Amino acid sequence: MRVRGIGEKPDVRRVGEIESQKDFISNSLLLGDELASTLRVHPDFNENMKLIFPLGDVGPTGDMIPHVRDVHLTGLFHSGYYDFDHKYGLISYQEARKLFGVEGKQGFEVWFENIHETENIKKQVQSIIAQGSPLAAQSNIETWTDQNPKLFAALRLERIGMGALLGVLLLVASFNIFSVLSLTVVEKKKDMGLLKALGLRQKAIRKIFLSYALRLAFWGGGVGGVLGLISVLIGIRYPIDLPPTYYIDKLPLSFSPSSLLFVLIVPFIVLAAAYYPAAKACEADPITALQREGLE
Repeated sequence: MRVRGIGEKPDVRRVGEIESQKDFISNSLLLGDELASTLRVHPDFNENMKLIFPLGDVGPTGDMIPHVRDVHLTGLFHSGYYDFDHKYGLISYQEARKLFGVEGKQGFEVWFENIHETENIKKQVQSIIAQGSPLAAQSNIETWTDQNPKLFAALRLERIGMGALLGVLLLVASFNIFSVLSLTVVEKKKDMGLLKALGLRQKAIRKIFLSYALRLAFWGGGVGGVLGLISVLIGIRYPIDLPPTYYIDKLPLSFSPSSLLFVLIVPFIVLAAAYYPAAKACEADPITALQREGLE
């Protein structure tokens, strides 16, 4: 269990949902609901608890006397982050100083609405502290991303894996288009030869196959991208419930404009896959085509 001292009354914007019917006073304790479930305690039981910190004072015999504080469980909180709800308890700042003594870490917490401004605000605070502040040598500024490196490393790895999977799917789709156009060239080789015999230029023949490939890209990439976008927007508007085995209640979905770049890349991949079959179609020999036409 990790204990954190706070200098003000707990706020739902900081700790999430709070299940409490009692005031938060000097000897109050708030536990994460997951930790309370593990310890099998609840505020309704109206029970006292002891917090013991092993690094205390040295007694007359040289033994270490731990710091002990009696607290009263007055409520539970649910932040939505499992590690925090499973490990942390909150007490008043004064009680935390008495419990930890000189061994306790002190610091300030800065909370703001836009979580995406974390790194910018961190740089601004670092620049302010560095300007001749006596705290510059001993200050350590950590953001919520710095405190959860494993979580973000897992999310980054998942994103890389999903990107690699999408890249493989695009590669397979390009090979499919290549094979379809190659078969079309073989089937229409005689027709291409007749068109060349009638005076059609190679550029126009190439344009026929490339336009056919772009139609495939439109129906495959365009319609698929629109359906995927609609599905995401519907999922955001009407969240999907998850089974109780997951810690979150709803399936988290968000729309990222950068993800649409993959849809925009599809036409270029299709054109690259279709260029070689289109070039082979331009090599059709009009004399051979006319001879086959005569034989038939």
